[in-house]
Amino acid sequence: MTGSDLEAELPSKACDLKVVWKGIQGESWDIDCLQELHRLLYSYAGSGSSFSLQDLSTHAHAFIIELSALQHAENRYV
Repeated sequence: MTGSDLEAELPSKACDLKVVWKGIQGESWDIDCLQELHRLLYSYAGSGSSFSLQDLSTHAHAFIIELSALQHAENRYV
């Protein structure tokens, strides 16, 4: 896979994120969807770094940090 291949796949990867995102919206988060979202984001962060797509990597890492903070906050009140 090359950086160009990854860039070509980004629209379908965005669809994957949308599907998983819907699973964690609402009053309670679906833990399986949350784990899948983390997996996808880590994959995007690593692929972005490997293929010189720094913006992808940077945004994926930022999303991971925010999602982790939300998850920890949610766990404190459960």
